[in-house]
Amino acid sequence: EDALQMLLDQSAQLALMFEREQLDSREQFVELKREALVPVIAQGHALAQFEQISFEQMVQTRQIVVASRNHSIKPELLFSKDYWRTDNHHSACMMIIRNLGWGVLPLEMFNENPELKKKLKVLELYDFTPKFEYYVDLVWSRESELGVAARFLIEHIRQLRQQPRK
Repeated sequence: EDALQMLLDQSAQLALMFEREQLDSREQFVELKREALVPVIAQGHALAQFEQISFEQMVQTRQIVVASRNHSIKPELLFSKDYWRTDNHHSACMMIIRNLGWGVLPLEMFNENPELKKKLKVLELYDFTPKFEYYVDLVWSRESELGVAARFLIEHIRQLRQQPRK
């Protein structure tokens, strides 16, 4: 929500955003990639000792949620009644590592930083498979004049998308 607002008030030309349920008529996008989000907890947390946990156990534990700075907007992927908010996945990761709660993080973070596998555990649930897949989009405002670099990047991504997938 914050990134979209920055595009619309022209304080940013481009934004990387997870797919949205509803598109604003003023936005344009090109899809970059699919990203999996998984629930994680610090290895030292009591819930990490279990092979699988129930949904009830998860929702009764504080959740670290990545959400808009605007507190009137309800966060997506919010399960717990007790939760803390932050506006990015990296600070959420640091809060989770410090045993402040569990949270949903991009699986790509584990590939970027293999040390996280030693510090965090992906939660396995009895009740459902807790892997959420979203597309990541490069988004811009239809109402803004894009600079040369922004237009180049958009065109480059479009060309990559036209290449055969392996």
